[in-house]
Amino acid sequence: MCGRLRIVFCTPGNIRYEDYAGGNTLGTESQVWGLAKELVKRGHETLIMRLWRRGSPSREEIEGVSVVNVPSWNFPDKIALKAVTRSLLSASMKKRLEALDPDVLVMAEYYSSLFTSRARIPKAFVMHNQPVDVHFPYNPLNRRLYKWAEKRVLRRSDVVIALSPYIRGVIQSMGLRSVYIPNGVDLSRYPPSQVDERFVLTGGRLVREKGLEYLIEAFSGLPEKTKNEYSLVVVGEGPEKEKLIERSRVVGVSSRVKFLPWIRKEGFIEMISRCSVYAFPSVIETFGIVQLEAMACGKPVVACEIPGPKDVITHGKDGLLSPARDVGGLRKNLETLLGDERLRRQMGVCARKTVEERYQFNRVAIEYENLFKSLLKP
Repeated sequence: MCGRLRIVFCTPGNIRYEDYAGGNTLGTESQVWGLAKELVKRGHETLIMRLWRRGSPSREEIEGVSVVNVPSWNFPDKIALKAVTRSLLSASMKKRLEALDPDVLVMAEYYSSLFTSRARIPKAFVMHNQPVDVHFPYNPLNRRLYKWAEKRVLRRSDVVIALSPYIRGVIQSMGLRSVYIPNGVDLSRYPPSQVDERFVLTGGRLVREKGLEYLIEAFSGLPEKTKNEYSLVVVGEGPEKEKLIERSRVVGVSSRVKFLPWIRKEGFIEMISRCSVYAFPSVIETFGIVQLEAMACGKPVVACEIPGPKDVITHGKDGLLSPARDVGGLRKNLETLLGDERLRRQMGVCARKTVEERYQFNRVAIEYENLFKSLLKP
């Protein structure tokens, strides 16, 4: 273990959904929070600097982690507006960072890192999103803004942490130093479950790249007996929700597909623990934390063979993979698992073991420690 370090994670936060104290974290924030807590356990002083609600304390101590709140607003979910405001507020974050005087800075998002990335300390940037040239599903203006920020922040970073070997290769092709360190989970929050209440579960932001229209099509193609025995539950919100509801009606399965709004983390974990299979039909992913959550609960995952899922899931062992957008392959994999409860249980046991061996925060934190040690060498 390296000596005691002062480590600062810089994150935009998520005023709408996040709550460290209540354990309700999503996506990037779940990784920042989980790693920060684990690094505290390993003897380091760990701080999270985030954009947060005006009127909140400037600094809070939560489970041993110092959370530094930089005042912000809860803006509408508009890409360009977030880009401008986060970029401007990044200047305030840099001032706070200078006062904190850390040994290492870990950044998680471009716009909130525009000024903090100028700090003259060892810096790592974690690629929680795809590089612009790999995938950016927004209009040309937003693309230009994102590319502008990406170029500056990545080139100011000493190392870029990729969540998959594929993304590591992309970053290296840009002439930048990159290492592969995957995401993790806290297994104590995900007890393995043998409960099976006969439904397929999926959840997340309802956007096109999540591939949910293909999942609904695949579910509609299952044998009538299977559709009558099982249902499909979709948890989340997003711009595609009404289209997906209409699609389920058009293909004749609206009575078997249930759409639920966002659920707090503990409630969603409880739903995972009761499902038969977790479906993860994304056609583009950087990693996909939810697949780890499902596997940690002892559930087999049906996913697409793309970077992220294919780096975690071993086809036929702890889940089943099919090509992206392949409705037939997705349907076949669902039918295979829904038709064999013994196979589901067997794969679920293997899925849990996969997470135990590779994707626990206590293991991932050691890799971060080793990286920090390399950055601090004279």
